[in-house]
Amino acid sequence: MEYRRCSSCIPESGALTGYYQPGQLSPGFLASLLLLPLLLFHPGLGLAKAELCFLVTIWNMLQVSHECPVDKEELGRSTWTFLHTMTAYLPEKPSPQEQDKLSNFFQIFSRVYPCAECSQDFQKDIEKHPPQTKTRKQLCKWLCEAHNRVNVKLGKPKFDCSLVDERWRDGWKDGSCD
Repeated sequence: MEYRRCSSCIPESGALTGYYQPGQLSPGFLASLLLLPLLLFHPGLGLAKAELCFLVTIWNMLQVSHECPVDKEELGRSTWTFLHTMTAYLPEKPSPQEQDKLSNFFQIFSRVYPCAECSQDFQKDIEKHPPQTKTRKQLCKWLCEAHNRVNVKLGKPKFDCSLVDERWRDGWKDGSCD
């Protein structure tokens, strides 16, 4: 898999920029916590490939310009970014063990999400529409459809799920992420 630098992911300098406010958990701790599921599915891969973009995405999510706790909207945007990025870089065909881990991840995630209303809603959605973990493409489509169901409830436009790889993995075909 060849790594592509996306302008929304890596600053032009290639450096990780930004800061976090005193009193917040350290970015390294949070990034490693969020990186854990990815490492479960990519044993032995170095960070020189797709994982770099994932780490930078997590780092950028932690760059909060104020000292207040995140609101529901900011939490939601960051969460969807994390979930879509995580699924975009999974193996094309997860092993049966990885498929189980992915299903378990979404089950646990739906229970620990820090917005009670959102958590309960996602649990109900997973009951009706269980995660499709046989292939990366199926899981990306499942997640996109779950996200679209939330968007409809919030009165937001649906995303074209045929574009998930362009949006979350490869960059737009017009070259704007090159």
